[in-house]
Amino acid sequence: MIQDEFDFDRYNWSIEDVSLDLLTHSESFYQGRSANDEKPPHSHVYYELLFSASDGSAEFLYEDQRVTLSRNAFVITSPYYTHRAVVNRCEDLFSLGFLYKPNHQKEASRQDLHRLFCQVFAGNNCIIGQGDETLAGLCRQLKRYSVVSDSLAEGSLVASFLLVLFHVMTLLRDGERTGEIILVKQQSEANRRQGSRIPSDIASKINNILSESFMTDVTPEELSGRYYLSAKQINRYICKQYGQTFMQRKHELRMSYAQKLLRESDCSIREISEKVGFHSINSFYSAFKARFGVTPNQYRTMGEPAGDAQPAKPEELIH
Repeated sequence: MIQDEFDFDRYNWSIEDVSLDLLTHSESFYQGRSANDEKPPHSHVYYELLFSASDGSAEFLYEDQRVTLSRNAFVITSPYYTHRAVVNRCEDLFSLGFLYKPNHQKEASRQDLHRLFCQVFAGNNCIIGQGDETLAGLCRQLKRYSVVSDSLAEGSLVASFLLVLFHVMTLLRDGERTGEIILVKQQSEANRRQGSRIPSDIASKINNILSESFMTDVTPEELSGRYYLSAKQINRYICKQYGQTFMQRKHELRMSYAQKLLRESDCSIREISEKVGFHSINSFYSAFKARFGVTPNQYRTMGEPAGDAQPAKPEELIH
């Protein structure tokens, strides 16, 4: 199990020629928001499986549609599909995530499991279907193993998760034959863009990381993997907040901190260069002069420059 600071537990599992990431989080088995505290439209970089354990536990909203989920109904949203749920019974709506990709370390069997995943979950779709009591029982079993205390409990959780996922796949395959799938819908580009907004709690964490770790090599791509967002979403959010790309904002914070250290500390220029995250003192000199019009030594001797230079261009921020 891999756990990150946003309360995601990620379990990596390989079966035949497919590699799976199984995701649970703080609201997988008890939703923290009610009808009076709705999540905004959003999307994920992973597939989300929502399961309704009772009639009217939630309403699922996408584009201009609103669907009340009946007992044992399930929803699968593909990556980047914009949606939101209004939760009426916090304990009766399950939310699970998963990703799949080819496992190149194993040769495909005659069943070719990865191809089956691609067929069942193809496209940028929202799928709403009707489950059964078997799926309900599997979800309740999975909930019992949600607190992982040792490797045996972790194995039981993974096994239960896989049973849920494969049973849903069976329901989808059978539903296609019988016409019982309620909806399979492709989403417009405009609505996918709407879902690029970052939830406020994650946005706050990204802001904090950028403010506290700008001297490190943190990148949008790294945060993308940590919070299951796309790097474009993160960059778009930072641009909206500050009028700068993520890397430009990080560079600006480095330069401001360098100013502070030059004014208020006795650190050498080399030490300051390292403290603000530059791997080369020459790069630090060049970047500081491009930003302020004077070298770090001149700034320390003369104080504030008469006028700030314009922020460096993006290509000047690569070190």
